[in-house]
Amino acid sequence: MLQWSSALLTLALAALGSGAPVQPVARNLLRNPGFESGQNHPDGWRMLSPRPETASGVRWLWEKGKSHSGRRSVLVQSTGGGLGMWQQVVQVEPGGVYQISGYVAFDRIAPPGRCGLQLVFRDADGRVLQFVDLPAHTGSRGFALDFPARLKVRAPARSDRVEVNLLLSGAGKAWFDDVFFGPAPTGTVAGTVASGGKPLADARVF
Repeated sequence: MLQWSSALLTLALAALGSGAPVQPVARNLLRNPGFESGQNHPDGWRMLSPRPETASGVRWLWEKGKSHSGRRSVLVQSTGGGLGMWQQVVQVEPGGVYQISGYVAFDRIAPPGRCGLQLVFRDADGRVLQFVDLPAHTGSRGFALDFPARLKVRAPARSDRVEVNLLLSGAGKAWFDDVFFGPAPTGTVAGTVASGGKPLADARVF
């Protein structure tokens, strides 16, 4: 037991000394997640309403001057019961674990209206496999993170892609900025296990 404890201590000190991160930084798979690049439209994102009738009264704006960071955000605004969203489609691995977060602000959204972040997983033929909705918002609020603890979700079997939706349903306004979607960090640590200054053959860290 003493030898094994010493080996773990040696590994920990080596990691600290080398500056190795304990938890890797997650990689954002979204293009233009802060909505800063583009000409007349934010690069990588499209405006969408599921059906023509749900687009009535809905406006999509690339907002300048209201943001969580940088200069821009995106806005969905509705004067009635319409449904609109900004959307980006990302390729995923079946069974992969991903996380979603973003900054959301909203104004005068009354129930049953709502706004929030949504994931829709589809297979290679476009069939819906799973909907994942973060808890929806009503009322009014400035930019805040949805949510402080990022939601983690496993892509269903046969997943080919996911739609990242920033949506508003019903009357009101909803702004979105600094959206993240990417693989969840595993926290894996790699290194050589040593005892008394000598490497231990076939030693593994779990």
